[in-house]
Amino acid sequence: MLQTRCLVAPKNHSKTTLQSTSQEHSFFEIDAAGPHHSPYAHTLGPPENFEKYVGSLGISNNTHVVLYDNLDPVGVFSAPRAWWMFRIFGHKDISILEGGLKHWVAQGNDVTTEVPKVAEVEYKATYNPDLKVSFEEMATNVKEQKFQVMDGRGKGRFEGTVPEPRPGVDPGHIINTINVPFTNIFDSEKRLFKTVDEMKKMFEEKGIDLSKPLASTCGSGVSACCLALGAYMCGKEDVRIYDGAWEEFYTKK
Repeated sequence: MLQTRCLVAPKNHSKTTLQSTSQEHSFFEIDAAGPHHSPYAHTLGPPENFEKYVGSLGISNNTHVVLYDNLDPVGVFSAPRAWWMFRIFGHKDISILEGGLKHWVAQGNDVTTEVPKVAEVEYKATYNPDLKVSFEEMATNVKEQKFQVMDGRGKGRFEGTVPEPRPGVDPGHIINTINVPFTNIFDSEKRLFKTVDEMKKMFEEKGIDLSKPLASTCGSGVSACCLALGAYMCGKEDVRIYDGAWEEFYTKK
């Protein structure tokens, strides 16, 4: 079985400076499979875009995909976004490398700067709408509160005291959302995920009930996926992502 390492990084990172864990590495750009015309950052594209892009990386429906990135200080940030993208398009065999690239290197494993050539293969996406929530649903939920919403941004952006990184978007948050900075799912000293028990305790202390319907948001739909991954590790596999995130909600509110 081919194990593909997909390195996920922001668009302004240079592909040439990134190192892989093996010569089966492929670089995965989270925006490359997007709609290409959305006014909002990182939004999900149609299945055919994902199919074409993933197939060009030599990934088939039977490939075990391993995702990693290299964010300081926790080692993981955009890999969970790619994990969610693969999940919403029906991919079954997908993992995230705990600790990211730095932890891999710290463990004494080899790296390379070479990216191999891969043959394009056919990939068929099966879209699962149950893993995504729309602006209309979020707006309605402000009044009806049919599901919980957690926000993965830092406290300052959530409370409106720190600027948003995107022009034209002020900080703040959707009414009735709970602030759970995405770094809360990590042990920052070890650069690893917290244990499941530690994460369950953290969610409980934040006021999140993992037995009830739950959606996750953030600034642009990336750190929201970190929280969804944390909940998934705790057995909550149906967290929905608000893809447009605060950027869309602020613009349309």
